[in-house]
Amino acid sequence: SDSHIYDNTANTYITPLITYTITDGVTDDVETITYKWLNSVEQLEQNKVGVITGGNDVYILSPFQQATANTYDVTYFEGYPFDISIYLRTPGTITILNQTNALSYDFTLPNTINRLFFSDGRITITLADYLPLVDGVNRLKITSGSDIIYINVTKVPTTEGNYLKWINQYGGWSYWLFNCIHKRARKTKSLGSVFNDFDNVASTTSYDKSLGIKSNDTITLIADDVDNNDQTVLNQLLESPKVYYFTGTRLMQINDVSWLSVDVKNATTNIINYKGNKLKYKLNIELPERYTMKL
Repeated sequence: SDSHIYDNTANTYITPLITYTITDGVTDDVETITYKWLNSVEQLEQNKVGVITGGNDVYILSPFQQATANTYDVTYFEGYPFDISIYLRTPGTITILNQTNALSYDFTLPNTINRLFFSDGRITITLADYLPLVDGVNRLKITSGSDIIYINVTKVPTTEGNYLKWINQYGGWSYWLFNCIHKRARKTKSLGSVFNDFDNVASTTSYDKSLGIKSNDTITLIADDVDNNDQTVLNQLLESPKVYYFTGTRLMQINDVSWLSVDVKNATTNIINYKGNKLKYKLNIELPERYTMKL
């Protein structure tokens, strides 16, 4: 099971030792403090209603389920790379009990921030070899000492689609599989031209020469029937500093080049349906600039 655990502490969590020196010109007063700094943000509104992560000894780097402070909702699309990031104040052993099928397994987490991969795309085994999951909702109870949290993992059987991953507001990775039916558009823009008329009229074939064309592709992705808890996860995609588009093949081993950095181009998106209806989530992502011939 150790092959499913990746250390993400260096990228997400630091504990700098800061020394303060106050002097009156004669005597120095020195104080040394160790700070704990998690690469995450909290919203003022979340803080006011008490939905914050601070103070817990174990939690997931993912949005809370609405109106809770110890329960999370994630969706695992079978056949695609997927993980959850677990913060553990004191590294050690946790027990994960799948309350849906009454099966459990003990995992040793040696780091402060641990990425527990259900499937990393690099090896043929998955988390299901140690902790089987049923199709549909799996209610996982995670116990670390006296601390308990819950994750509702919805397992979606393997299907085709457009897969994205992004850094959420807590510094962990979130994932979503959008419909396989999508629109792809190409936007081009001239880079201008330079004067080229140096011959007499009879010999001139081109008044100017193009400097080239800038070209970008935009993909429109759609997710249907997104409920309130899924909206909480997807909404953070709009503000993420890092979003990647999966270019690999489901159920196949992947490598680092199987992910392509993209930009989200939505100016405005409905993020909550106050009528309680499920949302149709529409997203525009821009792929990296295409290589074109230029002068």
